[in-house]
Amino acid sequence: GLASVTGNVIRTGGTTNISADDLDEKLERMGGTIESWITDTSGNLNFSFLSQDAETGLDLVADIMRNPAFEQDKIDVAMEGEKAGVARRNDDLNGLVGREIPRAVWGEDHPYARNTEYATLQAVTRDDVVGFYDYFYHPDNMMVAVWGDFDPAQMLAALEARFGDWPAGNVEVPELPNEPTQTQRRRVLVADKTDVNQARFAMGHIGMRADDEDYYSMSVANRILGGGFGDRLFNEVRTNRGLAYNVGSTTGAGFATPGVFQAYCGTKSETTEEAIGVVIDTIEEMRAEPVSEQELADAKEAMLNRNVFNYVQPSQVLTRKMNLEYLGYPDDFLERYNESVRAVSQEDVQSVMQRRVDPDKFAIVAVGKTEDWDGDLTAFGPVEELDISIP
Repeated sequence: GLASVTGNVIRTGGTTNISADDLDEKLERMGGTIESWITDTSGNLNFSFLSQDAETGLDLVADIMRNPAFEQDKIDVAMEGEKAGVARRNDDLNGLVGREIPRAVWGEDHPYARNTEYATLQAVTRDDVVGFYDYFYHPDNMMVAVWGDFDPAQMLAALEARFGDWPAGNVEVPELPNEPTQTQRRRVLVADKTDVNQARFAMGHIGMRADDEDYYSMSVANRILGGGFGDRLFNEVRTNRGLAYNVGSTTGAGFATPGVFQAYCGTKSETTEEAIGVVIDTIEEMRAEPVSEQELADAKEAMLNRNVFNYVQPSQVLTRKMNLEYLGYPDDFLERYNESVRAVSQEDVQSVMQRRVDPDKFAIVAVGKTEDWDGDLTAFGPVEELDISIP
């Protein structure tokens, strides 16, 4: 919870030059916004102002970034928000399974498997927040992208005036881990949740980064399998069998780190085991036989049409470019997308499914009222009890 609280209170906790409440009031009068947060792999700050308020707005942004006050009462508010998130984390089946599948895949002691707990929040002090900020927030560890109605030379000068004298931190930034802490194998993890009348499950294993040579083949394969309306999982599990109200799959490609390839489904309690079996069978069929020419053509067309909407606004292009450069991707990564998708063949799809998707190594996470299920799921492997209680 430390990083999350820090990312929140950088913005909400005021600065050494303006109190948190006065800052909120000033932004409201200007019609401007400043938001900050921290994810698993990066910290972020977004701001937006009318062009006429750009100078004042940039003063506020620089003040927040360089002189955060971390007012204790605002830390307390952020802490309460984090605690509320812990308290509610089992309320939603989708969120519950979405939280547990990475833990099952990466390993419970892996950084990507960590959960914020009451105990970890209780341990956080203001000194910890200040220390986290002091370590990570330096200009040699940042990139800035700005777009809008302004003269570029004047904007560059304005940024240099506010950030140019900020001393470099020269600190070692931890490498992002790319390997799981456990051997990938078939696992079946079951959590009994008695207050629901339906089940949710996901199955999968470690995927890849988006700069992997198999990224485009895997993206097309996933679009055919479960990445959009009319895909194989939708047609078989939902339309033909009537087993699902929600079913699909993800490519398993992350940009900062490898993602988790997974297939997921929400079904009636009474069809849990049946639905899991049909999802696995559908995946196996794609590994065993080439997809049809029509499926391949339809998948490519859908992907290329959707890609157009990634470049409607200059902000989309600039932020994508910045994020890719930050993560070390090739300069032409965005430009190569259409060409690379078009080049994927039927053989590529089958090959990538055979090489990069292995149901024998799936972790299967299923949550629901187990007494109503149509089986105990031992048909898929040894079953482990999944503890979802909140300490």
